[in-house]
Amino acid sequence: TLELVGMLTAAGLTVSVMVNILILRLALSPIAQLERTAARVQDGDLEARAPYSPLADRDLAHLRWTFNGMLDSLAMYRRQLREMAARALNAEEEERKRIARELHDGTAQTLAALMIRLRLLRAAASDAERAAKIDEIRGEIAGALEDVRRFARGLRPPALDELGLVPAIEAHARVMSAASGIEIDVDAESVGGLLLPEAELALYRIVQEAISNAVRHAAPSHVQV
Repeated sequence: TLELVGMLTAAGLTVSVMVNILILRLALSPIAQLERTAARVQDGDLEARAPYSPLADRDLAHLRWTFNGMLDSLAMYRRQLREMAARALNAEEEERKRIARELHDGTAQTLAALMIRLRLLRAAASDAERAAKIDEIRGEIAGALEDVRRFARGLRPPALDELGLVPAIEAHARVMSAASGIEIDVDAESVGGLLLPEAELALYRIVQEAISNAVRHAAPSHVQV
């Protein structure tokens, strides 16, 4: 009888331990799922999400919700980065096309015309005529040099390095206003020392493009930054 009681007791303890182990595993399975999802994300599967578990208590359910929300935010942030990179690349390409077009249609044609004028200079009938043509050629050379300087300022405005962001924007607005005849006002406070150089350049480019788009496409009588 004692042996039977001992066997039943041992069997009961064994069953109890096994049941507790099973319950513990079931209780910890949501954490294991989170761990496996995190490992998948670490391996590069950015679409992985922790699955719903009916065994999770309120705290674990909230942890799963927070974890998946973090992954969703990360995915959205990556998409935004890709979109911004694509827009930046397109903007750079459009800027290259614009500069190439202006060089071809402006500076290159001016230089070609100068070469023709230099050939005609040899056939000048008198010194006075030759001097007049030289003055014309000198003026066109000065114009071509100013175009090159304008291209250089467009690629990297010296005022941004020498004066700072706001004065550089104000200087650009004055140049655009003088060239287009459109009144352009800038209302800005100094941000000297608050931004990284890359951020200042990015803001300058944004404002530069915005003014250019307004002047080219909106036919405004007044532009305000």
